[in-house]
Amino acid sequence: MEQLGVTCTEEFIDLSVGYSLDILMPSLGCALEVDGPFHFLLNSYERSGSTKMKHRHLEQIGYKFHAIPFWEWPKVGPSEEKLAYLRQ
Repeated sequence: MEQLGVTCTEEFIDLSVGYSLDILMPSLGCALEVDGPFHFLLNSYERSGSTKMKHRHLEQIGYKFHAIPFWEWPKVGPSEEKLAYLRQ
């Protein structure tokens, strides 16, 4: 994240709700979640109920966050494209 010029905290735990966030970027007021295969129904690109619930709860308590599905990241391309993807 240093390449984006953003300070971040990895594996941040919000003690008020008990959720872990993969990457918190306080200066931007947002977080990134990387949803691996276990966040989806078996052989599907549909998120599991528990993952959907976590996302809803995070939104309800005021988090702006972006969830990156595991199958999207490898398709993004070289490092420069990955940085552009994250900037979006």
